[in-house]
Amino acid sequence: MAHSPKAVIMGIDGATWRLVAPWIEQGELPNLGRLKSQGASGNLLSTIPPVTAPAWSSMITGRNPGQHGLFDFAGHRSDEYGVEYLVGAQRRCPTIWKILSDRGYRVGVINVPMTYPPEELSGYMISGMDTPDESSPFIAPESLRQEIQDELGGLHLDIHHLGYMTSDSKRLAVIDELLSIEEERVRLIAHLAEKHPCDAVMFVINAVDQIQHHFWHYMDPEHPRFDAQGKKQFGDAILKVYRRIDALLGEVMEIFGTEPLYMVVSDHGFQPSSDLFLCLNKALAQGGFLTFKESFSPAAYALGKVSDTLRQTLSPKAKQKISSLLPWARAKVEASGVASHIDWEKTRAYAFEAAVTSPNVWINLKGKRPNGTVSAAEYLPLIEEIRDYLLSLTVPGSDTPLIPRIWHKEEIYSGAALDEAPDLVLDWWQGKGFTPRPSVVNGRLAEYPVVERVNTPLEGGKEWGGTHSENGVVILSGPRVTAGQKLEGAKITDIAPTLFAALGEPPLTEFDGNALIDGAPQTNGKSVVEGTIPPQPESSAENEVAISEEDREKIRQRLKMLGYLD
Repeated sequence: MAHSPKAVIMGIDGATWRLVAPWIEQGELPNLGRLKSQGASGNLLSTIPPVTAPAWSSMITGRNPGQHGLFDFAGHRSDEYGVEYLVGAQRRCPTIWKILSDRGYRVGVINVPMTYPPEELSGYMISGMDTPDESSPFIAPESLRQEIQDELGGLHLDIHHLGYMTSDSKRLAVIDELLSIEEERVRLIAHLAEKHPCDAVMFVINAVDQIQHHFWHYMDPEHPRFDAQGKKQFGDAILKVYRRIDALLGEVMEIFGTEPLYMVVSDHGFQPSSDLFLCLNKALAQGGFLTFKESFSPAAYALGKVSDTLRQTLSPKAKQKISSLLPWARAKVEASGVASHIDWEKTRAYAFEAAVTSPNVWINLKGKRPNGTVSAAEYLPLIEEIRDYLLSLTVPGSDTPLIPRIWHKEEIYSGAALDEAPDLVLDWWQGKGFTPRPSVVNGRLAEYPVVERVNTPLEGGKEWGGTHSENGVVILSGPRVTAGQKLEGAKITDIAPTLFAALGEPPLTEFDGNALIDGAPQTNGKSVVEGTIPPQPESSAENEVAISEEDREKIRQRLKMLGYLD
């Protein structure tokens, strides 16, 4: 057995009690079941919105997005009407790993999202899904890269598969490759545990999130777009992946033994995707808040059609190759999406619809945006006017509100990065939810209505069958944990202070959460929604790392092929 760390955080992106709880009861997940029975467990409340980038960032900093500044995969460019794809280096506060490393602990971090480029730590860091590609410097220290190549044959990043799953054979290939990557990751963990022992280790499994996104509608007869025919071959695909991940977690626990505090965590939960679709910019135009230009570019339409065709026909590896050769083409496709089709001098509010998981509204504020139209005095009244209008949208054929909640940024975030947050955040996950849909497709204004119910079969390789929910999973097992305890009210910012407590470190006053193990000192941290605003850290110049436009484009392409961008 390798050197035993004091704490091991085992992240399973997208793990949900909807599936984990019944499958534990049925004996399908014995290792998770053992951890649960021997420890404490409960829901883990995610960030608003429950999206990978802000959620993992809050977990590894212990702070709300208003402090760390990563509100989504993409942020608003400060000097124009466009988005930039973010990486971990743009956080406005340090990670727990950096703090612990500076205090003399050896820490190991593997495949945690939003950790590129990797930090130089006492230990090691291997970046996660914001890594541009396998040629990028995503392993620190650099000497470890050659060691991994020599001992394990190198590492593979998550596959670019969304537009590739257009046939059953391709779907089967994707499942095999997802699991192959996770098996490779556990071999890496075993090697590092032996050769580079640490006081605390964290790794993240991606396969569960991806299989749920793309196969939920084969499994769930209650799904509004259930695929009964596909169920015959893929109805148990998600269960098969969970079983294999459970077995791999068992291997990890054999590697590290019984001494550590084990924390199984997910960044959000999961649920069926909605059959209700919303074109947010068309809604804003309908409400008088946004004006589209009268004519659209024929060239943008042609380029968009070419992009869509390539996405559907090329293999993941071919798309990755083209991504490195033709970044300018995708940049033009993105530019043709929304920003170039809006008349900014007649627009008060808008959305970036490339990010399919986070429908947010931005105000075209004077002094902040290049062609701002809204004065500071008009800002708050406009916020309420837009909120009231969007809350009045209903499910077709009923009086049921489409959007259950809409927050102004100051209601859910606090911190030095608050000014960078979207002005309004829409709840797309509660109840039946809704799916964001682009208002401009292939350079033309979409013909479909603002709100529409879609009952046609899911289009393989283009649409998600499952989407995020706000409650993830947390299981604690080990020292200072009461067996069978139900964790009530746990939230994603509680994981950082829990790790500090496991190592005997006092919590930071900046933490927004509290430790979840017995006898730990408390920060009295509360989420901003509950009304407590913690002290704010100063942003660090260390985090102002230059990321090339080429690398940002590679990141954008990875996110698109994983399904996070439209």
